[in-house]
Amino acid sequence: MPPAMILRLTLHIVFVLFIQIGLSHAATFQAKVIHVADGDTITVLNNSNRQIKIRLNGIDCPEKAQAYGNRRNSSPKT
Repeated sequence: MPPAMILRLTLHIVFVLFIQIGLSHAATFQAKVIHVADGDTITVLNNSNRQIKIRLNGIDCPEKAQAYGNRRNSSPKT
């Protein structure tokens, strides 16, 4: 096998392993949103009545002190 092919195969295996490791740490649960701190941070209440603060990854929203940060309250509430 040529060295370039061995390198590609090794990188592919490492990539697949990283994907599997990342997915194995994911968890799901049901909860009720009780507070929206800003565009990417919420507080939820789980089935055991425990409050959990969650910061959403990959969401690019202004913080409260930044421009348009106060618009977090202008979205429809349910």
